[in-house]
Amino acid sequence: MDPPQPTPAVTRHRMLASLPEGAVAAFVAASEDPGLFIAELRHLGGAAAGPAADAGAVSAVAGEDIVHGIAVPPVPEAGPAAVAASTGLVDALEPWAGEGLALTFLDGGADRTPGFGASVERLRALKAEWHPRNVFAAANPVR
Repeated sequence: MDPPQPTPAVTRHRMLASLPEGAVAAFVAASEDPGLFIAELRHLGGAAAGPAADAGAVSAVAGEDIVHGIAVPPVPEAGPAAVAASTGLVDALEPWAGEGLALTFLDGGADRTPGFGASVERLRALKAEWHPRNVFAAANPVR
């Protein structure tokens, strides 16, 4: 259901350590912002939260739930309002925030370090050894 052509969007997300009634109420209130195109809560936890043996550097997501907001500015001048809408949704759930990131939810210049979890130092060492000139591009580069 994505748009058929490229569409400008502002996205924000936050991993949540828990989702009590207060968090649900905060989400519902914040999602009333007319500037939001999408406001969603996704349950993760379970198998997504537990690292799998021999599954690679990032085989689990640190958090039980995720809040995600998307705003679509129809013209460049609407960009600040779109940022405010998506950020406002995510900030409303700050009291229940976890420490991780979902790398697949990151856009534009965000610090990806928390998304690599405990693997980040090992990944940095491997990159320094095997990829010192930083020739290849990656969607989620280790820095």
